[in-house]
Amino acid sequence: MEKFLKKIDEKLTDLVSSGDKIVVGVSGGVDSIALLHVLHLFSKTKNYDLVVAHVNHMTRGGESYVDADFVKDAAEKLGLPFFLKEIDVENKRIQFKKSFQETARLIRYQFFDETLKAVGGNKIALGHSADDRVETILMNIIRGSGLKGLVGIPQVRGNIIRPFWEIYRKELASYLKVSKIPFRNDLSNNDRKYLRNRIRHELIPSLESYNPNIKKKLQEMSEIVGKDDALLSQMTRDIFSQKILGHEENEKNICWKIDDFLAHPVALQQRLVRETFCRIAGNMLHITAHHVREVNDLFNFPKVGKTLNIPRNIKVTCSYDSVVFQQTMKNPRENISEKNSFPI
Repeated sequence: MEKFLKKIDEKLTDLVSSGDKIVVGVSGGVDSIALLHVLHLFSKTKNYDLVVAHVNHMTRGGESYVDADFVKDAAEKLGLPFFLKEIDVENKRIQFKKSFQETARLIRYQFFDETLKAVGGNKIALGHSADDRVETILMNIIRGSGLKGLVGIPQVRGNIIRPFWEIYRKELASYLKVSKIPFRNDLSNNDRKYLRNRIRHELIPSLESYNPNIKKKLQEMSEIVGKDDALLSQMTRDIFSQKILGHEENEKNICWKIDDFLAHPVALQQRLVRETFCRIAGNMLHITAHHVREVNDLFNFPKVGKTLNIPRNIKVTCSYDSVVFQQTMKNPRENISEKNSFPI
């Protein structure tokens, strides 16, 4: 246990600073409850504040409400503010034509961000473990992935931190057992209809029969690829800043000269399209690899006047020597919020 806490202490030194206000996403399961208690344990010596956020997905009969009450009680026992969001993920899944798990993930991230702004916080802490990293890498490989998919889950992304990024789930379970800290078991984690669960319970054990250290090897691969991806991402941002025309921070109109765009290697072209979408919309929500390929084709086979209608009300139009990206008025149907978060 001492070794475990020392490892956490060292990791938090890199991830948190004195004066931070951190929103902790807590589901009630092993990973997030361990995260909550570990962060609370070090909060006084490292001088940061915590806020607990939980999303009730309104599924599994009444079990999701029991989970919400459990997390609320855990926060109260630690003397921490608790924020709750209740949202029918199944209805949202149908509306946005995504899987249940992807819809739930998008909703959680949006809620954590809303809570962060509401409390004046600066970081969001999530309980993703080394196991989650490995599972995500394999999911991305199965679905077909570029470098970013092979990187898996980053330890830090924007204001999101993952203190358990290098720690396995079994270590977290052991910590809770020794410390006699209760947690909730989500039976859906055993449901084989979800790809992640099949990877966790079937694929990884099978791969371990070929290489018992497969998890460690996939993590090492992730770190190598991550360095390459970071370099390409920086090159993309540099090119964007140097070549883009008519772009100001408060505008939703970006113009690329076709010749300038095509002068760059193919490896960078799709990244430049993604970067353009992110500058206009803030992120890639609802914008897929198919949309990126469509835009790339427009550059490579330009036809004056041709327009692509991209999600998030983005229009991409080809003129004589350039391609213009423009976002029109936001469509309220694409807001995944159900209702405002509320503190309890």
